[in-house]
Amino acid sequence: MERLHVSLQNTIVKIYANRWVAAYQRRPIVTAVAIGAAICLVLVVLHTMLDFASAMRPLYLIPIWLTTRLGGRRGGLVLVLAVTVIEGWVDTRLGDSTLASWISSTLLRFASLGTIMLLVAEVEDALLRSQRQAHRDSLTGLMNRHAWTSFSAHAFRESVRRRQPLSVAVVDCDDFKLINDRYGHQAGDRVLRLLAEVLVQETRSADLVARIGGDEFVLLLYNLDREGAIPVLARVDYRFQRAAADEGYEAGLSIGLAERAGNEDTLERLLRRADVAMYRTKKEKKDVA
Repeated sequence: MERLHVSLQNTIVKIYANRWVAAYQRRPIVTAVAIGAAICLVLVVLHTMLDFASAMRPLYLIPIWLTTRLGGRRGGLVLVLAVTVIEGWVDTRLGDSTLASWISSTLLRFASLGTIMLLVAEVEDALLRSQRQAHRDSLTGLMNRHAWTSFSAHAFRESVRRRQPLSVAVVDCDDFKLINDRYGHQAGDRVLRLLAEVLVQETRSADLVARIGGDEFVLLLYNLDREGAIPVLARVDYRFQRAAADEGYEAGLSIGLAERAGNEDTLERLLRRADVAMYRTKKEKKDVA
């Protein structure tokens, strides 16, 4: 019975957490301001009730910081204005200042809180840029291996949970070393960027596209079985060859494809099968040549 009670509590918490997350995703600024305003309301009540009211003032930085992190500069500015008005009202209610000193202290408070808000926003922007760089390949702008490992694991679990098909493809550029040797490394970089552009254009927003090293790329095609993935990969191959030819390069692709085989399969096995299939395709091309 106790386990059932705990499970019910956890379920309720998850429901409300999901609702908050959904609300934040729809209207991040409004949600962030609402959270900050709720914290401000609690602080106002405490501020007016407690004897050590002056010690409460630094606590107003908490909702400003939180709202700026969640809602950006616009959300933070709303909270700065709100806190400035609230503290001015508290000063008036407590009779702590004359009109002239109230005006000057309000302006000074707005300027100082606004400066803090901008500093928080700058730090948050720097953190976001750092996170993006840590998850992106610098040459192509695609996910790097680290990001692929994280996001593909989540997508794989979701496909198992929802009982939906999932396919993984490993894409390798044929004779890439020859392109580098013949035309130079700048040409090689251009070919890799062309391939990245084609991969993004021919896949959906729900799919994952990553460069995992050198001239090797990997795709996770969500809710697509092998039969559905083959036309996508055929378009990738065709469009890449056309795009490379337009740039004056003769380049093709070797692609290996693997489909998730039941709930007992793992992402590592799936990727290994796709990798083996890619090398088999590459070998068959060389044998024919």
